[in-house]
Amino acid sequence: MNAFEALAPIVIHIEAELERVFTAEGAPVPTLTGNMLIVPEIGAVWFELQDGTNTLTWVTADMEMRAAWGETLVIATSREEALTYDESN
Repeated sequence: MNAFEALAPIVIHIEAELERVFTAEGAPVPTLTGNMLIVPEIGAVWFELQDGTNTLTWVTADMEMRAAWGETLVIATSREEALTYDESN
């Protein structure tokens, strides 16, 4: 299995969850920019998001136990937060 095949189900899951959550809130759904941040120390792959105001954030589905109750995604507001998420949260 190559890297694309391994990441494709994660990307599909994240896109579906973003659509579900933001649509329920009546907000525009952010899009994945294609940038990724791999943090092997915590076993997470973060994906960069961009919303309608060009604000960039990071999202991962690799730390479901850290997500809000009933949710599967974790959001970091900066690259630095994503890099240190496991230590700081």
